[in-house]
Formats: sequence, C-alpha cells, structure tokens
Amino acid sequence: MFPEVKPSTFLLNAYLSILNSHSTLSASLEFFNTAFDTTGVEKNRYTFELMMKRCEVGSVGKEEVDKTKDIFEEWLRWSSEECPAVQELRMKKDEGEAVEEMELERVGREAREWEKERRNGRNVSKMWGGLIRVLAKYVSTLSLSSCESELTRSGREFRGYQESEALSVLRRFNTLYPASNVANFRPTSSSLPTPDTSVTRVPLQLSSSLYPETSPSLISSLPPYLTFQDLKLLHLRFVELEDKKGLGYVKGISKGYEAGLAHFRNWEKKMGGKS
Repeated sequence: MFPEVKPSTFLLNAYLSILNSHSTLSASLEFFNTAFDTTGVEKNRYTFELMMKRCEVGSVGKEEVDKTKDIFEEWLRWSSEECPAVQELRMKKDEGEAVEEMELERVGREAREWEKERRNGRNVSKMWGGLIRVLAKYVSTLSLSSCESELTRSGREFRGYQESEALSVLRRFNTLYPASNVANFRPTSSSLPTPDTSVTRVPLQLSSSLYPETSPSLISSLPPYLTFQDLKLLHLRFVELEDKKGLGYVKGISKGYEAGLAHFRNWEKKMGGKS
C-alpha cells in the first residue's frame, strides 16, 4: 500500500508501541524478535525500553520472567558491542596501515556517538530497574492456593525467591554503577546530548543567568542510578515478607543514589549561577 515508505527504527518502534498498547505480550515479542531482522533495521535503546516496559504490564508468571531475562540479556549484548569504526581502525593499525589525523578525529566522533547511544545512563537505569520490578512482581501474581501449596512444600523461602533474585540484580547494579558516579559527575562537551541537525531550529533564549533554576538541566546525561520510586515495588515485597534486612538494603541503596543526585543538582545550580 505504501511502496515509497522505507522501514526505519523509528517506524518499527512506533508500530511496536502500538502493539504494546493494544495487543498481547506474545504479539509484541514476536514483532520484536522478527521484524527488525527481517527488514534489516537496527534496534536502538528505545526499542529495548519499549519491550522492558511492556513486560512490566499485567500479570507476571514464570514465562514472562524468562522472556524478560531474554530481552535483558539481548540488551546487554547490544550495549556492550564495540563501535564498528573503532574495530576498523584497529584492523588497519594491526595490518600496519598509516592512519591520517582526520580519520582519527572521525573515528573519535563516531565512538563518542556510539557510547552515548549504547551506554546511555537513563537507558541503563530503565533496563536494570525494569528487570528488578518484573522479578519483584512475579510472586504477587500467584494465586493464594498456589502460594499455600508451594509454602507447604518448600517453606517461606519460596515467597522470597524472586525478591532475592531481584535483590541480587540490585547489588550487581550498585557494584557496576555506584552512587558516587552520580555525585561526582561533571559533564564535558563530549558527554552532552548532540543537537539534531536534521531539524531547522530557531534560536530561543529560555534561561537567564539571573535565575539559575531556569537553565536546562543536565540530569539526562547522568550516569545510571535508581531512586526509591524505581525500587518501590521491591520495597513493598520486603514489607510483605517482613524482611528487615532486605528493606534496609533497598532503602540504603535508594538513599545513596538520591543523595548523589542532590549533590549533583547543587553543583549544577552553582555552575548555573556562574555562567
């Protein structure tokens, strides 16, 4: 019907978003797993965010948990891939080819853009946070009779199994992305989002040095972090289980990140006043 329309990441993400709103998780997963490969279109960070968000909606059983883990593992592989331009440059150097300065600069630019897309702080937070919430949600969807039969067979440990796994994921996240990264983050020009040059923009002054709070926030460029709101569901599970140790850890982690955010905002405010 539309022969001039070419598949793109934006177009497929839009269709995936519609599926997420109006169809089943299975339909969304089928599209996610086949459409991009079939059309030769690459997934981007928003593609994975859409699927992770869809996995959090509705009832969560063992099948949903397994599928969520598959999405998360695919995202881990995607986010850890090396920039092709860097790979090509390394091959040239290994083969003894001379590399001009202009090419080095080009590769550097591409590598920075690759890093912003594949190691984006908010994307990392959403994917890890989504997995934690799905794991924490799993037990809450079991019927009472099912819980009772499992409790009779395996004791209280069954009720805490998915929460324990969610807590383990949170510990891994905290080890990889400590709160100190947020508190000590000082953005450089290379770490800031690149303006979209494909759109004609009219200069517009919205901020004033007299009022630092009107300056655009740099929060979106921060390293990964998880606030209490991100971990609220896991916290509720530990409340239900009366697990004081788990509660203490979730509170401590969230307070650490929130303190880091406050520290960064204070620095940002001071810098805004000096600009």
